[in-house]
Amino acid sequence: MGDEPTIPPAGQTAESGEQSSYLVVGVGASAGGITALQRFLSQVAPDSGLAYIVILHLSPLHASSLAEVLQGATKIRVTQVTETAKIQPNHVYVNPPAKYMVVDDGCLKLIDPEAAFGNLH
Repeated sequence: MGDEPTIPPAGQTAESGEQSSYLVVGVGASAGGITALQRFLSQVAPDSGLAYIVILHLSPLHASSLAEVLQGATKIRVTQVTETAKIQPNHVYVNPPAKYMVVDDGCLKLIDPEAAFGNLH
């Protein structure tokens, strides 16, 4: 028991405190995919060490309850990203309506669709 390694904080190595690697799983679906997402997340172990980014096509005209709906299906924390967030293992991140999410230096950042592709109208 005393020979077990110490587990460092998420995203750091024990030796140097530098960023370590962990896997990030990206999942995308249309609004009809919520049931499939619930089934998938219900099977995720709460200590898998993975981070999940869920991108769902959401109406820009309505608030989203996706995080709450998915939280009911899983034991790991589900958060709708509302500002820049450091990606942590054992966590599910969902997009808000009318925003795109990008991964930049271990963080999720929100951008307007027009900023990503320009005004396509």
